Amino acid sequence: MQLKRLFLIVLLFLFTQTLLAQTASLFGKVKEKESDNSLCGASVYIEGSTQGCASNSNGDYQIKNLKIGEYTLLVSFSGFKTASKTISLKEGENRINFELEESQSELGEVVITGTGTHYKIGDVPVQTEIITKKDIEEINGRNLEEIISNISSSFDYTSSSMGTNIKINGLGKDYVLILLNGKRLTGGVGGYTDLSRIDFDNIKQVEIIKGASSTLYGSDAIAGVINIITKKSKQKFEVNSNTRVGAHGELKQFNSLSFRKNKFQSKTTYSYKQTDGWQLNGMEYNSKWDSNHDLPYLVPTYDKPVNKSRAYTITQNLEYDVNRKLNLNVDLSWYEKTLYFPFKGRMHNYYYNNRSVDL
Repeated sequence: MQLKRLFLIVLLFLFTQTLLAQTASLFGKVKEKESDNSLCGASVYIEGSTQGCASNSNGDYQIKNLKIGEYTLLVSFSGFKTASKTISLKEGENRINFELEESQSELGEVVITGTGTHYKIGDVPVQTEIITKKDIEEINGRNLEEIISNISSSFDYTSSSMGTNIKINGLGKDYVLILLNGKRLTGGVGGYTDLSRIDFDNIKQVEIIKGASSTLYGSDAIAGVINIITKKSKQKFEVNSNTRVGAHGELKQFNSLSFRKNKFQSKTTYSYKQTDGWQLNGMEYNSKWDSNHDLPYLVPTYDKPVNKSRAYTITQNLEYDVNRKLNLNVDLSWYEKTLYFPFKGRMHNYYYNNRSVDL
């Protein structure tokens, strides 16, 4: 009787080991196609079952205790096309890697302006207008101000040597707040903002809030807010250089260097702008003529609506993704501008510099 019981125990043990030996595990990595960037949080699951997992911060995934056989494995990630593979699992470990291709379909627009966090445009608590990269390319304006004014009827501007006086619904520079990636754009001279140092090719989208937003941003946002969102590089290493040349010695030069590795990324930019200025007319109205008509009605002038200037900006951005919910970001900026007034018009030039650090 004891021998029979022992035989049954041995038989059950061998059967259990056989079942365990026939299980398989699945692991691999999920990353962007034609790039070394890993995708954190991608959904990896077996079609028609509840077995699956999400990739970790390094893009790695693992599914254990699977039966040997054929399956259809699906991988999905927001902003990318869903990938599928028919696999035949063998006993032990099976490695299957995925490279996801970025989706070209239109997703619901996401905005940051007005809340400081990402929202779908339909859920934003304040009215927000979006100017996309496609809009910028179709208009192909000479500057950012011209592009915005062509799209938004409530937007207007006047340019000078000091920068741009931006208006929304008739209210000027003192009531319009300019943001760059959700942070106040530094480098305003006398209340004017030099938007020309932001390169077109580096802009992802422009968000415009029309109407008072002083509750969120302060008294300088009574007319509205303009938030310029720049692009982030998705490549491991990327170098860009753009040059624009115009009349009157106008030159705009923009260079960027981007580096990305796992959770860390860096972007360095250098932009340079110069112009020799121009004069509309060498004569101006003589204010003394009203009291003495014997004086000439017009007198020579050396003043210019746009004076000779040189300006450059250096920025450095460092980011580290601690996890899916926490990101550390450091922004450094160095901006200098010099206005060269005609010597016979003024006895001095105008110099401005601004240095900022954001964490």
